[in-house]
Amino acid sequence: MTEATKKKSLLSKLLPLVIILGGLAVVGVIYKLPVDKTEPEIVPPPPVNVTVQRVEIISTMPDEFALDAIVEPNRVVNVAAEVEGRIERYGQANKRQLKEGDYVEVGAPLIYLNTDLLQAAYNQAKAQYEFDLRNYGRIEEARQKNVATQKELDKARTNLALSKATLDEVKAKLDRTQIVSPISGVVNSLPVEIGEFVQPGTTCVQIVDTKTVKVVFNISEQDIGYFKVGQKQKIFADHDGETITLEGEITYISEVAEELAHTTRVEILVPNGEDRFHSGQFVKVRLKRQDLKDVIMVPLDAIIPLENGYMVYLVEDGKAQPRKNIQIDILSIKGKRIRVVEGLKGGEELIVRGNWMCGPGQEVNVIREESVQTKQQGN
Repeated sequence: MTEATKKKSLLSKLLPLVIILGGLAVVGVIYKLPVDKTEPEIVPPPPVNVTVQRVEIISTMPDEFALDAIVEPNRVVNVAAEVEGRIERYGQANKRQLKEGDYVEVGAPLIYLNTDLLQAAYNQAKAQYEFDLRNYGRIEEARQKNVATQKELDKARTNLALSKATLDEVKAKLDRTQIVSPISGVVNSLPVEIGEFVQPGTTCVQIVDTKTVKVVFNISEQDIGYFKVGQKQKIFADHDGETITLEGEITYISEVAEELAHTTRVEILVPNGEDRFHSGQFVKVRLKRQDLKDVIMVPLDAIIPLENGYMVYLVEDGKAQPRKNIQIDILSIKGKRIRVVEGLKGGEELIVRGNWMCGPGQEVNVIREESVQTKQQGN
């Protein structure tokens, strides 16, 4: 091996050792460099913009709720024939022949039956009665002169009473050939035709009283105890494209509740002189349970549902602070507001918008609105 070859072999063996020693030297130098021990600055989250309302207590507030209702006629009367006979003609309304839809007053003639047979029977009964009346007078006079016996007088009196009863019966039947309206109302139907023969009990006319109507609805078992006959309530209905408001009085509360629905039928009588309501019309009733005292109503958006219960955020010292265990009355919703039963008090600053962006202790930029009470009264 030549001298050059030996030097080249030795250099190849020492090169890795030199690299390692160089690396260790660099590490040592870096280790000896001064270390910056300053911790990184933590930047707090920016304030959240929130809308706040001041909670105020409403001294008195009506506890109301609305229900769907349906309009029914006050009365529906099926006028039937009381004697048999052939229909000869209808009565008149507005100086013309009666027809469906006409309004009739109580006692107005509706239908005339043929009277030929009954008139003959009446004439016969009247003639018999007049004969028995004269005969009784003669026998009574004879009895006073002791020409007739008491037995003859008694018989004449009995015959007179019988003939009078027969006359009254026939006259009553004859009078009933003119079928009259028992109530004032609208002729809803005329189910018989002129020339048709009817029997006693056959429905000839249906009269509907719509000058007063019944607004009918059902109240749940948990609410029915708040109501009684005689109370005034409000009814809302559409009439000619406008919503009208009327007040009516509860006139009927059923003593028996619906078995399946557990609701009770209630009726309110409402004047309908201007024909604003018609049978079958759907309306709404606003019912007042009671007057609530010292009430707090808050926007629904302010309430945050939790797994168990509800919470809100309040502003305290410029920061959002949670308030849990908020109790609400889900039956006391008025517009977009709900009643808080427990958990809030007057004067507190309630976050009504932006609360979903808040966390405990979050700094906030406050935008104030009217108080909860003022907004509630405005609605």
